[in-house]
Amino acid sequence: MIRSQRNSSGNVSISVVISTYNRASSLDLALESLATQNGPLPFEVILVDNNSTDQTQQIARKWSTDSRLLLKSIVEERQGISYARNTGIDAASGQIVAFLDDDAIAAEVWLESILDSFQSHDAQCVGGRVDPIWETPRPTWLHDRLLFAVSVVDHGNSPRELVSAYPLGCNFAVLRCTLKELGGFQPALGRIRGQLLSGEELEFFQRLQKRGGRIYYNPRMLVRHLVPSTRASKPYLRRRRYWDGRSTAIRDSLHRGLGYRVAMAGGRVFAAIPFYIMAMSLTGIHQVGLSFYYQCQALKSIGYVAQTANDGLSSLRRL
Repeated sequence: MIRSQRNSSGNVSISVVISTYNRASSLDLALESLATQNGPLPFEVILVDNNSTDQTQQIARKWSTDSRLLLKSIVEERQGISYARNTGIDAASGQIVAFLDDDAIAAEVWLESILDSFQSHDAQCVGGRVDPIWETPRPTWLHDRLLFAVSVVDHGNSPRELVSAYPLGCNFAVLRCTLKELGGFQPALGRIRGQLLSGEELEFFQRLQKRGGRIYYNPRMLVRHLVPSTRASKPYLRRRRYWDGRSTAIRDSLHRGLGYRVAMAGGRVFAAIPFYIMAMSLTGIHQVGLSFYYQCQALKSIGYVAQTANDGLSSLRRL
């Protein structure tokens, strides 16, 4: 069992950052999974409460007295997961900063595999597998290509460098010096209460790779992630993919001019039409999942166009 302990220099090897908002019951399980890690290994836990109104602070107090965790609890009043994560980074003491969601459960070898990955490979970021905990059975219409949208990922059974594929935000770790050098996560992206903005990790990963950084995948770095029935539903996934399109447009706005985005939006208008036609043409019982996937792709294109048009109108108003 890993015991949270400081090394002889007074530092910790890994800081685990958990950003949380109104998920006290699942947060309790996430913290328990950290308290029962294999070890020993020096680590600390930075819990960033992003204005929760439930029992989150009671859970924080409960675990702050547990000798297995070095728990530091912080409140971040600026709403949004990017703000919360950046606050966690600033408070971290470890050479490595690992990110775990408040509704994820880390495998017993999670921290051990993170440390081993950085020690064995020349990488600035590592990510691992995310297995689902289905609250209700997986729907038959949920295509494999949409599993990432409910935070499920498996890049294979062999460790490897990731180039065009990326880790998920509920299970990755980065060298703290790299996070500081790149300035952390963009507050324009990421979850903000009821909105489904996303892509803050993807934007960071792409920024990292553009500067020559490497991302490594270790399948032993496993977490299990709750998939509530509300997320394994067509209304949620339609909304999620629409907001993925808006998030992609915002991500482009951080690095590309409006002219590029208008051109991309035009292409996405034409892309949405064949996606919709394909979705409507696949009616067989074995094609239901693929049909819904194409519906979601069309909605992502529509989201990109909507965000680009909104930004264009905002630019005109400022003239």
